[in-house]
Amino acid sequence: MIDVARVAFVNDGGEREIRCFVNVASFGMSTEVLTRTASGESRKWIPAFAPRKLSSKLSYAAATVQTTLAASPIEVHIQLDEEPERRIRVAEFCVANARYYGGAMKIAPRRQTG
Repeated sequence: MIDVARVAFVNDGGEREIRCFVNVASFGMSTEVLTRTASGESRKWIPAFAPRKLSSKLSYAAATVQTTLAASPIEVHIQLDEEPERRIRVAEFCVANARYYGGAMKIAPRRQTG
């Protein structure tokens, strides 16, 4: 068996959306890291002869460092289950249904099972 989680959010157009996910739903720095990695921006300093698997990991790591140094927190409104809504400032926010994401980063080390 596997859990499926659901998240509701307001998109850039101001419309409410609901999405289901199995592993992790996130916004903030993680989306910027993926954009930098996909654009090839973070691969500029990696030698062309580097093995592809190593090159991919280095590219992701470089994009993570670049994004972390440039990140600015944003204010968001968060409501979990039936709890009251809270306003918080975050650079990255994720809802995890697993321990790892983004190339084996341990995002939720104490995930509850069962």
